[in-house]
This record gives sequence, structure tokens and C-alpha cells, in this order.
Amino acid sequence: MANPPTGKSNGTFVTNDIAFSVLSKLPLKSIKRFSSACKSWSQELYLRSGDNFQDEKELDMNLPSAFDARHFHILGSAIQGVLCLYIVGNQKNIILWNPDVSGQYRVLPTDYAEDLGSRDEDFVPNFQVHGFGYDAANHDFKVIQLVKYFGYHETISFWQVYCLRSNTWTKLNIPSGNQIPFHQYYPNGLEVYLDGFCHWLGRVAYGQLYLVSFNLTNYKFSVAAAPVDVGVTEQSLKLVVLNGSVAMINQHADPMSFSISILGKIGVKESWTKLFNVASLPSFKDPISAGKKGVIFFKGDENNGRVACFDLTTRMIEKEIDFGAKKNIQQIVFYKNRKNTGRH
Repeated sequence: MANPPTGKSNGTFVTNDIAFSVLSKLPLKSIKRFSSACKSWSQELYLRSGDNFQDEKELDMNLPSAFDARHFHILGSAIQGVLCLYIVGNQKNIILWNPDVSGQYRVLPTDYAEDLGSRDEDFVPNFQVHGFGYDAANHDFKVIQLVKYFGYHETISFWQVYCLRSNTWTKLNIPSGNQIPFHQYYPNGLEVYLDGFCHWLGRVAYGQLYLVSFNLTNYKFSVAAAPVDVGVTEQSLKLVVLNGSVAMINQHADPMSFSISILGKIGVKESWTKLFNVASLPSFKDPISAGKKGVIFFKGDENNGRVACFDLTTRMIEKEIDFGAKKNIQQIVFYKNRKNTGRH
């Protein structure tokens, strides 16, 4: 197997200032300026706001009937008020949606960047979304996706990027022999967007776990081995953004605890910095999101509808949010529309 590509990128290793900033105490009152979009098991989407997220509004999705809104996930985070939704069982179906403007959405084209011609009927296609982000240099929203064609005698795969401005998919030209690590599972919780890069956890076959960073402007991949032990699976990992840095949360079973590692420089394995281990939280076990101020959100037991805000400085639960009984919270996405200029 060829080594994954390690493209060049700008960045610095984690400094003491960054580490301190991640751990520094900041007031949670600033949360009232923003909203939280949470998706329950019944595929309902709510907007929560206020100091304690006490103000709730169910969003009217009003999406085209062809988009099965019963089985969707939100890809990544809200970017300039835009959400990327995809169907879990068929990641060919993708929509860019602005909840702040009624009826404003874009259904991504379902044609492929590569035409197999007459061979198309002999292959079964499979689609895996890996990232949604914003290319500031070209003022364009983009989605990156892996396409695989499974045939009787061969499998054909390629990466493609969707650009909103042109409303087209473009096939990426990757040198022969370079294998880009990809998701082995659904991407929920295993990918983030930050400053023009889409990041995800992936493997080539079932080998080493890598963090892949994709530059949305020059279409270059950078790859760094993830700081996990052999045998650790993606089910125990969560990729988040903490205070402007890509971070990985690793849940440990024995004893029950979780650790946090920060990536200092894109594409550099040695730049991972492990911050600390934290003991398990009573009644809360699964991290599902991270705030912009060094706060991690943990979901409670299934169907109790509760989420805990864990402060990394005090290492204590600062508050609990009740989304309502019998709601199994799957995702929390911080949403800020374009009109809101407040700081996170």
C-alpha cells in the first residue's frame, strides 16, 4: 500500500498560549447570542437559544419531497447560516439549506464527475460524504465526496468536489498509488470544518487511523496519523473544534474516562498534544459537540433528552440542558445566521 500523501500547509505547533487559551475560563453567558440546532431520533430539527437554551422553536424544513427528511444527518457545522444535510442510507442525496430564509435550499446534482459510459449498468455506485466547508478565496461553498463503483471484477473509486457557484461536481486528479484514507462508518462526529479545511478521520482498508485535512482552495490533501492505540475504533472517537484548533476526543472504557488531543500543525503527526484525561460523568457518557469557549456537550442516557455542558477549565458540569423527555439527541450544531455579527 502506498503511503498517504502529506501535502504542505501553513500552521504552527500548539504553543503554551494556545493550550492555555483552550483551558482558560470564559463565561457561558455569551451562549445567549447564538442558537443550537438539535436533531432528535424522530428526525425533528429544533432551534434553541437563550442562556440555558430554554427557548425552543421547531424548524419547518419545507424541503422537496424527493429528499427523505426522516433519515438525515447534518454534515459538519453551520457555515454563514448554511447547513449541509444528507440522507444517511444514500449519501448521494445532499441539500444545502439556509433555515433563516424560508424555501432557500439547493439540491445538489446527482450526476457524477466521471462517466463510465456503457459500463455504468454493470456497477453499483456508493457515495460517502466527507466534508462541507467554505472556500473564502473563491467565495464558494463546497462539499467533498468519495464515489465508489462496485463491479463483479473490479471496484472503481474517485473523489469529487461540489461547488455551489457552478452547481457542478469536479473529479479530483490524485496521483496513481496515493490512497486517501476515508470513512469506514457514517461521518457523523468524525469530521469538522475549520478555516478553509475539511478534516476527517479515516483509514485505508482497515489499517492505521489518520486525520485527513483537505484544502478547499487548492484541493490538496494532508494526512497525519491519529494519536490512538491499536484496536481503538471510530465509535469511541469524536472530532471537534476547540478554541480554533482541531481536537479529538477519545473515550476509554477501562476505566471509564475520556482524553482530549489537539492538532498543532496540519499533516504533522508529532504536533498532536494530549491535554489531559477526565473521569467519566455521572449519567452522561457520549460527547456530541463542542462549544467555541472550551465547553464540551455530553448527551445523557437514551431518550432522557438531557445534555450536559462540561467546562474544561473546572472539569465540572456547568449546566444541564433539558430538551424534553423521550428525545434521543443525536447532534448539536451551533448556528449563527449571516445577520448576527456577535462573537462566539
